[in-house]
Amino acid sequence: MIEQFKNTYPGRGIILGLTPSGNEFVQIYFITGRSQGSKNRIIVKENCIVKTEPYDKSIEMENIELKIYTAAMQTDNAHIITNGRQTDTVHEYLTAGRSFEDSLYQWKFEDDPPIYTPRISGVTFNDGSYKLSIIKAVDRNPDLVAHQLFSYSASLPGCGHCVHTYSVEQECMPYSGEPFSVKIFETLEENAEYYWNILPDDKKVALYVKHIAKDKTTDKILSIYK
Repeated sequence: MIEQFKNTYPGRGIILGLTPSGNEFVQIYFITGRSQGSKNRIIVKENCIVKTEPYDKSIEMENIELKIYTAAMQTDNAHIITNGRQTDTVHEYLTAGRSFEDSLYQWKFEDDPPIYTPRISGVTFNDGSYKLSIIKAVDRNPDLVAHQLFSYSASLPGCGHCVHTYSVEQECMPYSGEPFSVKIFETLEENAEYYWNILPDDKKVALYVKHIAKDKTTDKILSIYK
């Protein structure tokens, strides 16, 4: 399915997985956009917190609260990555010893009618288990909210799972089905290059790749604004 990205609009996406050697967990977050405002974004890192920011602050951005947010944080035993402001809620809950899924029940899809973009979230735990969540308006009906959780008991070497906001069959319709399997490469550079190049050239905006080892993390940010 990921090979179809070149000719579609996947929106924003999350990939969680494990390198072929089994030595590092991998998280990938990508942003694609259609409008000038959506494309006017970069990903920045401040200490251990990853955020989106406007690239050109002179350009007016509609629904800025949906475009500018914390995308990735971490706790002592978990690494969080999402496509919106739910990141902070997940971090608050996990820090307090509460669950990933409970942190998301208070959230709905994004307030951008008539699309109602899904909220997608992921967490990788230090024991190798991970979870992905999708919160969406079924068939873009705001009266029907679906909270879908996919929980994986372990990471498999060389494998990952991907979920993104929009269907590749119908533009801007919510993603449907389970997260799908994707390939994970050994190095940070390989993962960054492969997934950056597979995004649609006319819609790609930014990509964040994080490798998580026992004693350290490494990451890389790519952007159309080099």
